[in-house]
Amino acid sequence: MPALGRAARRQRGIGLTVYGPGSQSRRHLLGGWAVHDAHLHGDLVYASVDNGGEQPGFAVVSLRDGRVLRTSRDWLPSLLLGEHDSPC
Repeated sequence: MPALGRAARRQRGIGLTVYGPGSQSRRHLLGGWAVHDAHLHGDLVYASVDNGGEQPGFAVVSLRDGRVLRTSRDWLPSLLLGEHDSPC
């Protein structure tokens, strides 16, 4: 049996829609990616996504323009926040 390419093994999903006050739809991100978990921090969205591997990877997405800034096959990092929700 031939090996499947990474894209062929990736689960299809519905991406991620970010809402604002009053359930107003703000932006749809990550198109047809399967998103398992997501965290918003400032203008960045950190999402755990299916990348076709044995474990989920992550993507960092700009909330302003929807660009994927970085992807990784590693686990989604834990975000540590200090006083007043500023990064440590």
